[in-house]
Parts: sequence; C-alpha cells; structure tokens
Amino acid sequence: MRLTFGFAMSVVASAAFAEAPGVGTYFCRAEFAGGLAFSDKTKDWHGAVFSPPHTNFVLRLEDPGTTASGKRSADARRVTITPEGASDLSECLDVSKELMEMDRVELNDSILRCMAMGGVQYQINIANNRFMKIYPFGYINGEDINSDTPAITGGRCTKLK
Repeated sequence: MRLTFGFAMSVVASAAFAEAPGVGTYFCRAEFAGGLAFSDKTKDWHGAVFSPPHTNFVLRLEDPGTTASGKRSADARRVTITPEGASDLSECLDVSKELMEMDRVELNDSILRCMAMGGVQYQINIANNRFMKIYPFGYINGEDINSDTPAITGGRCTKLK
C-alpha cells in the first residue's frame, strides 16, 4: 500500500512540475510578405508581394499563471515579443478579454492570437511552428502613400529553450 501511495505521489509531483505546452523561447523568422501598395504612377492601390522585411522576432511564452486581476488560468500565459536586435520587449495581449485579463493569452488548438505594441496582430501555431504577423493599418486612413501599407508576413519559429 505504501509503495502504491509513493508511486502515485511521484506521478502527481512530476505532473505539477511538467512544462505546460508551448512554454519557452522561440526565434521567429519571416519568410514571405504581401499586402497592399500604392502606385505613384497609376495613383491606385493594388495587391503586392513584398520582400520579407527584417521583422524577425523572439517570442517568449511563460508558464500559465495568474492574470493582473488575480484570476488563475490553466492555459493562459504571458506572451512577449522582442524584435530581432532589440532589447525592449512588447507584451502581446489578448484584446478580446477584459482589461485586467488581457495580459494572459490562451492557447487554443495550439494557436496563440494576440496583439502587440502598435496594433500588430500575431497568430502563432506552436504545434507546426508557423506564424503570421498582421499589420492592418494604412490604406483605410485615406492617405495614398507607400510608407504605411497593410501587410501580412508569414514564417516559421524555432524553439530555442
């Protein structure tokens, strides 16, 4: 009986210290990009393929934990994005939640969806290591310029640790 109890306790202890899915640090590299572009020649907008911009980033997923409001979630974690070569990180928030809950992003079917500084949206699948970075601004603001155009960038992430 003691042996069975001891075994059961070791299994429970191992589960308690097991890493949650996706927890870790990832390097994400842009492989392609596209969006809208304004032609100075024709004075019109059109679909465009962009060279992958230097938008590589480091993604960090922390263990699920407590939100700013004090609620505990089994699968919501703090997510940060750090552009390659930068020191400052940006919180990636779940803007579909209440203000005090948005600091933790839920993992749904291996996919994280969050918004970082400047309204840039990220969708990251930690099962197949693919990501999309979506910049939805420009065009609709009425300015016909190429310095602020909507774009979607896609690529892959590699888990570092």
